[in-house]
Amino acid sequence: MLNQELVDAVKKLIQNATRYNIEALDAIYHDDLRIAKMESNQEIRVMDKGENIALFKSKKEAGDDPLSTESTFRYAHASGPVGHVAVERRMKLHDQEEHLLFNLVLRKVDEEWKIVSEFAIPLDSEG
Repeated sequence: MLNQELVDAVKKLIQNATRYNIEALDAIYHDDLRIAKMESNQEIRVMDKGENIALFKSKKEAGDDPLSTESTFRYAHASGPVGHVAVERRMKLHDQEEHLLFNLVLRKVDEEWKIVSEFAIPLDSEG
């Protein structure tokens, strides 16, 4: 069963990220954010909150089209103030479309869920 409160928090993230809403992303992401992504060569690339916000800001300033909101929630569970969500996404954040499984860790801060960590794993090598 999916925890709807966590699903809603991640849907809010997706809606704001796909439209490059920098102010909302700054509020949704925890200051200690770390995003890790496994690349096709099996190396792990890591970004902090500032680097991630800068990426979305550059896409907004470049006038890039919104990202796809296509997502399939696979898992959402909370244990006290900590939540874990696994969501499958297809999107073109860089040069080509990717099919990724995002594992997100959230922490409840002042009654709001904040994204603390993301780990993205490619699910296939098709574009």
